[in-house]
Amino acid sequence: MNTITATTGEPPPPATVVDDSRLWDANDVARFVGASRSWVYHQAEAGHLPCIRLLGFLRFNPSAIKAWALGAVGAPAALKTGRR
Repeated sequence: MNTITATTGEPPPPATVVDDSRLWDANDVARFVGASRSWVYHQAEAGHLPCIRLLGFLRFNPSAIKAWALGAVGAPAALKTGRR
């Protein structure tokens, strides 16, 4: 699996690696960006985080989240600089 962190561009520690072969849930996104699950839900519902609504559940395309976190889709400055 070839996962990178949003703030450093380095591979994350093993405990934070998430599976790229499936859609992510809010917990996966939260682990990847280093935020809380509620933050992920709020950002997705506000239209600031790319997501898919599937049978009433929010799911996230790993590629879209990585592009968003790396600034290709307008990640917040706090994620780009590592500040919260």
